[in-house]
Amino acid sequence: MKKVFIIGAGPSGLISAYEFLKKGIEVEIFEQSEYVGGMCRTWKEGDYLLDTGPHIYHTPDKDLEDYWKNIFGDLLVAGEFWSKNVINGDVNDLVDYPLSWEAINNFEEPLKSKVLKELSNIDQDKSKGAKNFDEYVENLVGRTLTDRFFKKYPLKVWGRTTKELTADWAPKRIEIRERITPFYTGQYAAVGLYGTGCVYERIADRIIEMGGKIHMNSRVSKIFRKNGLITGFRANESDIQIHQSEVLISTMPITILGKAFNIDTSLKFRGIASVYIAVKTEEITWPSDVHWLYFDHEEFLFNRVTNSTKLSKEVSPDGYTLLTIESTFSENDGLDKYSKTELENVILEQMKRSGILKETKDIFISSNKEKYVYPLQDKNYQIDLARLLAEIGKYSNLYSIGTGGDFNYADSQVLFFKGFDLVNELTSDDKKLNQIVKSNVFNGFKKEVNLGGFLVGSNQIPVVIGEIGLNHNGNFQLAKELVDEAFNCGLKFVKLQKYKSGNSRVSNKVKSANYIEKITDQEETLAQMFDKYTLSKVQEVEIFEYARDKGLIIFSTPFDIDSARELENDFDVDCYKIASVDLVNLPLISEVASYGKPLILSCGMSKLGDIEDALSTIAETANDQVILLHCNSSYPAPLEDMNLNVINTLKRTFNVPVGLSDHTTGLLASTISLSIGANIIERHFTLDRFMEGPDHILSSEPKEMKQLVELSKSIPIALGDGVKRVQPGEYLNMNLQRKGLYANKNLKVGEVISLNDISVKGPGGGILPKYLDIVVGRVTRVNILKDHPITWKTI
Repeated sequence: MKKVFIIGAGPSGLISAYEFLKKGIEVEIFEQSEYVGGMCRTWKEGDYLLDTGPHIYHTPDKDLEDYWKNIFGDLLVAGEFWSKNVINGDVNDLVDYPLSWEAINNFEEPLKSKVLKELSNIDQDKSKGAKNFDEYVENLVGRTLTDRFFKKYPLKVWGRTTKELTADWAPKRIEIRERITPFYTGQYAAVGLYGTGCVYERIADRIIEMGGKIHMNSRVSKIFRKNGLITGFRANESDIQIHQSEVLISTMPITILGKAFNIDTSLKFRGIASVYIAVKTEEITWPSDVHWLYFDHEEFLFNRVTNSTKLSKEVSPDGYTLLTIESTFSENDGLDKYSKTELENVILEQMKRSGILKETKDIFISSNKEKYVYPLQDKNYQIDLARLLAEIGKYSNLYSIGTGGDFNYADSQVLFFKGFDLVNELTSDDKKLNQIVKSNVFNGFKKEVNLGGFLVGSNQIPVVIGEIGLNHNGNFQLAKELVDEAFNCGLKFVKLQKYKSGNSRVSNKVKSANYIEKITDQEETLAQMFDKYTLSKVQEVEIFEYARDKGLIIFSTPFDIDSARELENDFDVDCYKIASVDLVNLPLISEVASYGKPLILSCGMSKLGDIEDALSTIAETANDQVILLHCNSSYPAPLEDMNLNVINTLKRTFNVPVGLSDHTTGLLASTISLSIGANIIERHFTLDRFMEGPDHILSSEPKEMKQLVELSKSIPIALGDGVKRVQPGEYLNMNLQRKGLYANKNLKVGEVISLNDISVKGPGGGILPKYLDIVVGRVTRVNILKDHPITWKTI
């Protein structure tokens, strides 16, 4: 890897860029705004330094603390930071937060006794069966504390009641501390001296000093991709090329990245609207030694107020206090629709009503909105997220990180670690891409066939054809309803059957019982039945027009040469289907093949020699567009007779796209076929399986057909490309749980390592266990603390 392009100069982008440069890799960043820092940026407005959101740099990790101090320690103000909850909107009624036994014991009676009784009866195992956020939290802390601290506030932040939120949203444990303590107790905590963003401005300066490039006011509007690689992107009006040895890292919200790939998603974010108000210090009412207040009362839009001046005196002039008032919102809700002036006026009036602000004319006020802050993790969000990550994962040189980039809200310390891990992963000596090269043997037929604009072949999403066939029962209105439902199911292809009435299809001496065993109480011949289920030519023309108006590709199976010529001359079809009964009808096949359009050939009731004869006939016409369908021509076909492995036999033998014409009941045969590589599925389609007619009983109703369409898209994604690699979703568990070698005790410099000095445990970071024998007997280069990883650099 020679160069990395990064979209976004937020925390993740800057951290990654800095670490790449340290490893000698060229970096270029494209940031759409005029500031670095993303959601942690700071800008000056008048005499004030405004943050997108006041932020605490906190970590229990000593190495990260040292890292921070080494790069921007002079910009950090360490200290203790306190918060309180405002009860019922009254700033004179405050409760310490986080929860502590000391604070609970300060509750007035009878509240105190009620809470203590509920806590004494807690059975936390019940939370494992909780169905929503509310039930989960109640099983952790009881009903009273749940209602007091975990009901109205989540509603404000997420815009959903706690009974609407799934248990996944709830805190997995709620610590009740022994005593009232600062918010971040037992770990390093600091703020930026000149606002949160000064830290990231320092990192940006270092990047430029090291030869990195940061393009400000540079909006990325398009991403170019080809053959599993990102080949470039458009920044403003310039197209930037990405070569094969280069990588693109996106820190933009994953929903926006998805749009660049034309992926629709239901994933959503909650935003934060921040209003900044500064007044003379004596004109506010604020509790001493408190840095921020939480408001859950529905009277106020805002949920948090931070005294930014208490965090750092450098953000406002002497004698003035800067407050940052935050309110969450969803796109296009009432708050989001406020203009800047409306928002500021509403919040100003509410702040006065809260008792924090006094009436004053000497006031500074401004505001800012961030739309992509809190990922909304609704019930099925994992499905959409997995789909997006799978799409991103198709491109070996594209990575998405950051709070919005991986759809997981994270504070700065987490973003630093994610940046470190990504850089280490991409620059590791073990990072190799396995390539599978397939031989390209040409036998005269195309390996991918274009059906009305849809490619059918090994590397394409399988196509599903809804076979209306005879299921319109000769009824024009029913035929239209079938087209409507096909469209609603997501089908792109529908197919009819065309034959001349009379005896052109079968002899009229044959009983209908020979057509399908499930037809009962009928004495008509097959010829009579076929005649009954025909549409007039005028009706057929109307059905073709009706389907095409809906954007469907409609075609037909001709059962005789006259019908084939009529389809070609009067219907202008995109492709043709030859039924299994006509696989041996070489004159018909020759006629249809001569039109030069794609041919789908069903292979029921045949052997390989029959198929070879048909293909040879097609080849003689110079038509190279053929798709084969494996088929069992029983109606319905028993599953045990399907022999679905024939699909791959046909692929290997004839080197053309192959699928299944499915006459079984249910979707199991189609699902298996898709799982073993079928490129196309054809299934009969009906409104009701129990209608009169020969094919309804083995057909799919709309609900089932829609499921098949979805399976045709999801199964190939699940199958992947066969290259064994670590998937994006595995990296977190790899970092948290993958085993390595750790010190079993404190090891001093120069100490010879014995087997008893080593333990094997997670998280990843230590030498792999397979090198245990090599490590035993080695001498330590540095002190290695107990329960810390043993690495090649430390021995």
